[in-house]
Amino acid sequence: MQRYFIKTPIKALHTIEDSEIIHHVSRVLRSEVGDVFVLCDLNGQCFEVKIQTITDKKITVERQYEIKPQRHPINITLAQALIRKERFETVLQKATELGVETFIPLKCRRSVVKLTQENTDKKLKRFAKIAQEAAEQSRREHLMSVMAPRTIDTLDFSAYDHVIVAYEGELSTQTKHVLKSFNHGQNILILIGPEGGFSPEEITSLKDKGAKSISLGPRILRSETAAIYVLSAISYEIEMSE
Repeated sequence: MQRYFIKTPIKALHTIEDSEIIHHVSRVLRSEVGDVFVLCDLNGQCFEVKIQTITDKKITVERQYEIKPQRHPINITLAQALIRKERFETVLQKATELGVETFIPLKCRRSVVKLTQENTDKKLKRFAKIAQEAAEQSRREHLMSVMAPRTIDTLDFSAYDHVIVAYEGELSTQTKHVLKSFNHGQNILILIGPEGGFSPEEITSLKDKGAKSISLGPRILRSETAAIYVLSAISYEIEMSE
């Protein structure tokens, strides 16, 4: 069932004036009075709602029943190195679909993409829109938080129970062994490097701060592939094994 996110609490009889939602409901889905869809607010509350009136300017819906939340068993933060636009946006989309709670664009020494303050604000708006669309498509009850770009040295590892970094130079620690140490309710930080990987100095700094490096197998993966690989492995180990 189609769902949309709105910024205000959902009333028993609610009026929607968001032009993008109105367009999608009336023009794309061609919905009519009596049709239903799901509305979610920024507090993670979702309700099935039934259309009462529909015009080009507003849609009035009646709240039916609350949708039971289905959050990921662990709280995942993904710090993804800045990479080329299309690939970065793919990671952003898939991270939303795979249950990431917080997404941090990571400035790394070998990052090809460099952001200025001027284009950062514009990029963050686009990132938030991509995350929202992916959340609606994947039927999440809440939006993934997309943070402002940060550097490795500004990350606070004390906020996490586990910090893992995908590193092609790791020869012994396999992903599956690390995932077995994760428990429900824990906070996990995953770091994925850019094209060319983390520099030796960055790896040393990360390990000194308490990060554990993991191997993703014998093949060298693209940055976006590595992120999706790790998130999928976590989903399989934690969610699918319940």
